[in-house]
Amino acid sequence: MDEPTTEQLKQLREDILSGLVMTVTTEHYKQLQAENERLKGILNLQKETGEWANETFGKGQTVIGIINHLIKEVCELRDSDRPEEAADCLLLLFQHAHECEYDLLEEAKKKHEINLKRKWGKPDEYGVIEHIKP
Repeated sequence: MDEPTTEQLKQLREDILSGLVMTVTTEHYKQLQAENERLKGILNLQKETGEWANETFGKGQTVIGIINHLIKEVCELRDSDRPEEAADCLLLLFQHAHECEYDLLEEAKKKHEINLKRKWGKPDEYGVIEHIKP
């Protein structure tokens, strides 16, 4: 039997929680536990990043400073093929979310749902594709 995909595991977890599936094999249960731990780790990363930044930078850190730092990191990402540049951007976004007291992943999920319903234009001269405004 092939290993289930992450999407299949997520669907199985939703089915279990909604009572649609009453029995789960031990292997599926282990996979669900592993996926759950991975998701918890991602959710905790925002908190850990924000707390670390507060301890490390203290009052010298401002929301505008975080945004300005993010702009610098995005430019580095544009000019690089190194994954750690993308990670720098993500960590700064987590730091911003912590400072401004919102759940970045929840906001991203809501925005993705909005984007799925939008119509999209053609790339501009810089390769940017934006949604078509009504």
